[in-house]
Amino acid sequence: MAKDGDAMLAYEMNDEPLTPDHGFPLRVVVPGYFGMRWVKWVDHITISREESPNFYQQRDYKMLPECVTSPEKAINEDWWGRTPAMQRLNCNSVVAHIQCLTPACPDQKTLKVKGYAYSHSPISRVEISGDGGETWHEVRITYQEGSWSWSLWEGEVVVDIDVDALELANHGRKNGRAKTKITVISRAFDQSGSAQDTDCRWNLRGVGFCGVGVGSVEV
Repeated sequence: MAKDGDAMLAYEMNDEPLTPDHGFPLRVVVPGYFGMRWVKWVDHITISREESPNFYQQRDYKMLPECVTSPEKAINEDWWGRTPAMQRLNCNSVVAHIQCLTPACPDQKTLKVKGYAYSHSPISRVEISGDGGETWHEVRITYQEGSWSWSLWEGEVVVDIDVDALELANHGRKNGRAKTKITVISRAFDQSGSAQDTDCRWNLRGVGFCGVGVGSVEV
């Protein structure tokens, strides 16, 4: 086990005994790793040179390749055995809130965007885009405590609006003006050099998603 991993056995949370849902009487806490590795209801620990044969280690929580389209194919072609178990967290970010700061300007909107990011290593940078990823703008990290906390971030991005095209489409009106939806995406980077995968692919189990964070606002 990594000496700097801060793994622990926990019997309390927020100075209260763990509830059964949270793993009473004892659970593992492994910062920087996916939650399924934080084993609940621990009654014994086995030190082994081999990976655990447990079902959830061998036949679940694996990011199977796109070619595996059914449980039968995963079993028949031994993809469960050929695919490593998920361990360290992916680098990830989420767009949580968007506010338009210039509602009266018809052809250009300044948006204030807030969100959070996390990884198996401290977040070093977060960027946002208002044009589908053609250009990116670095935002401010406003909160980060220690090696394992989520990072809160916020920043602004200016988005140009094609007023002529909007009026032509005329999807609806708001206060007498045509309205449109603006989408903002985010991506994060961490101190280990990992970057959020902006082209995260589908997998059979639907686990480990780390595509861009996405948020939208109607203006």
